[in-house]
Amino acid sequence: MTEKQAAWIEELINDGKATTEVKLLDNKVTALITNLQGDTQLKAEEKMKSIDGTPAFVVHTYSVLILSQVLKGYAIAKKKLDFKNTDEAYAFIVTLPTGIIDALVKAHSNFEKELAKLITGDDVVENFTTPPETASALKVN
Repeated sequence: MTEKQAAWIEELINDGKATTEVKLLDNKVTALITNLQGDTQLKAEEKMKSIDGTPAFVVHTYSVLILSQVLKGYAIAKKKLDFKNTDEAYAFIVTLPTGIIDALVKAHSNFEKELAKLITGDDVVENFTTPPETASALKVN
């Protein structure tokens, strides 16, 4: 376990969440993200109940909602933003190019997978990317 990973475990135990810094665009952009907590995911799920549209619209809306829950800071060159709440983060995120939003979503997803592996010892990608072949494998009654 690396020092960074040990620090994440300590944050999870003491604060209920862990934080990491991610670099994008050849280190020109730095974002501060946390893992998703149960209550923050439920808030996003609640907002999704009223969302209608194409599948792409629904997925993108969900991605932005989740990202607004976990993005705590964003810095480029001499400009540094710290978001006090999810509304501030959301208002900022929707102004970003979709490629940067996608990169932030991917960075967050990778962070969550790394935390899950630290906590459970299981590789999340192995467990969730291969669908079972039969209903019995799903343990459906």
